[in-house]
Amino acid sequence: MGAIQSSEIQKKQFDEKTSFVLIGRCQVRPGIGLQTYITTSKLADENVINTEPGLLHHTFDQEPNDPYAFVWTDVYRDDDALLFHLKSEEFGTICKKNEEMCDDFRLEIYGNISEETKVICDKLSFPVSYYETVFGYSRLNKNKET
Repeated sequence: MGAIQSSEIQKKQFDEKTSFVLIGRCQVRPGIGLQTYITTSKLADENVINTEPGLLHHTFDQEPNDPYAFVWTDVYRDDDALLFHLKSEEFGTICKKNEEMCDDFRLEIYGNISEETKVICDKLSFPVSYYETVFGYSRLNKNKET
């Protein structure tokens, strides 16, 4: 069974100019101190809150059954906000730290982003999966005409 094709209405309603969710999953290496990783991640959080207005939601959550597993949950205003984040010095720094401290780091993007943005994401040093919106609504995009 093939992928469901989004309707033209949904493509108009959810595109590179609408908000989407990005999940970053990381598995900290057992030899790395958890507090070290948490402190590093907190610094990244403190930096983006002041420099990235298009990053609407940014949380760092711990998996309930694995003290070494964490999840970043981000909501971006649009593709431009994600691209700004990917080009930031902070993103480069946290990526390097994740490579040093994590056995596994991967991204999941929930929502519709442009093919051009996917090309940029696919060049990252870790895997990225895309989950396109089939239907739904978002109150985050209330100013966008549908």
